[in-house]
Amino acid sequence: MHIKPVGLRLVMLASPGLNIEINQSSVFLNRLKHPLTLIMQPSIDRLLFAENDQESLIFKMLPEALAAVPFHRNTAAITRYTAKRFPLHLGVHQVSPVQYPPLEYTEPHVHEDYDEVNLIISEQELVYRIQLEDEVYTVSNNACIWIPRGVIHSANVLKGTGYYIAIRID
Repeated sequence: MHIKPVGLRLVMLASPGLNIEINQSSVFLNRLKHPLTLIMQPSIDRLLFAENDQESLIFKMLPEALAAVPFHRNTAAITRYTAKRFPLHLGVHQVSPVQYPPLEYTEPHVHEDYDEVNLIISEQELVYRIQLEDEVYTVSNNACIWIPRGVIHSANVLKGTGYYIAIRID
């Protein structure tokens, strides 16, 4: 199974000719002439979008202020999406086209209780300034950064467009 980010959608290529697409409000099978679409769609909707959040396997990603995260400030360059009650911290930052670096919006900080993974994803160009301890790196699109617990770090966009994803792991 292949997973491909497409806008605010996630498309899983389950098998040749069958895509399972997850977006902000629904899950559906893109049949591409696949007969399972008509049979499975009602079952998938019932299973993944349960009435009770505790029973749900799919969580809606909703916009939230970047400043809601400690050590971060809002910037017009980023729209941040999170899922309430998701089993781990997941922040998806949609980076609008940036030609000149905005003022730094993430202060150096440390997480003592968990590791963090950052993903920089773009089909075009997306460049970030990543600080890990005393070292500063310029990291381009389609890269991942491992930040072990206890490491001082920050991430600030320099230019481009795409997605920056932060996942904290207990």
